[in-house]
Amino acid sequence: MFAVQWKITTKPMVIGKEAVLACSGYNCSSNKTRKWLGGKNYDLLCFEYQSINILKYEMRSHGTDFELIIKSLSFSDLNCEYTCACGFYQYTKMLQLDEEEVIYPPVVHDHSRTHSQEDLKFQINVSMEVYPLPTCIIVSKMIENIVIHSLSYWLVQFLH
Repeated sequence: MFAVQWKITTKPMVIGKEAVLACSGYNCSSNKTRKWLGGKNYDLLCFEYQSINILKYEMRSHGTDFELIIKSLSFSDLNCEYTCACGFYQYTKMLQLDEEEVIYPPVVHDHSRTHSQEDLKFQINVSMEVYPLPTCIIVSKMIENIVIHSLSYWLVQFLH
């Protein structure tokens, strides 16, 4: 068993919302130094409940446990190592981009335009920012025969 160990307590984590990592400090008394390191550049994030960047991180205590609150989670916060430390004990683990634990609610950009042609064809261009990648279908209540000439998507790999 580790002297300290962290886990995600916000499930699922939502891009743009608060995410909480909880460090269980077995025998981590209040007189021992507590800190969090991590992120894209593996920096010191919080030390003794003082945040290096108060707009991005906060540290809270619950007895022998202490938390790192990542405010407004972004893709650059993921696939990075995070370390919680209590005294001389520390635990490091990767905060993974996992489609079962991370959600990026859809942001839809509609770029539709209608063509006034004799055969009443129209074109719909929609781009969507979302994770994980959804399965999409097109349903029309007004038109019986819909012909899809092309449907494409781009999977953007979010790296740091």
